[in-house]
Amino acid sequence: SFVFGDNGKIIGVDEANHLAHDKGKISTVRDLALEGSVIIVGDGYTDWEVAEAGLADSFVVFTEIISRPAVVSLTDLVARDFGDVVKFAAMADAPLR
Repeated sequence: SFVFGDNGKIIGVDEANHLAHDKGKISTVRDLALEGSVIIVGDGYTDWEVAEAGLADSFVVFTEIISRPAVVSLTDLVARDFGDVVKFAAMADAPLR
């Protein structure tokens, strides 16, 4: 979240927002206290970090918009579109990592 000055220009970020800090996605997901099978879907390294921190059972890299080879190399689950995401979620009884 941005903080705006009186002139309407961005002057900073909301420091209370976890996402304004290093490992912010990890803090945000931890605060959600999710139960059950958790699948994180994303296209970047910080999305993978959530799974690496043990807060998700699997990480699906989403490549429909952008494909980052360094992130794709971190998982075997690549979703080229949202249909692939739905297929992975439906395989709840199969190991997703």
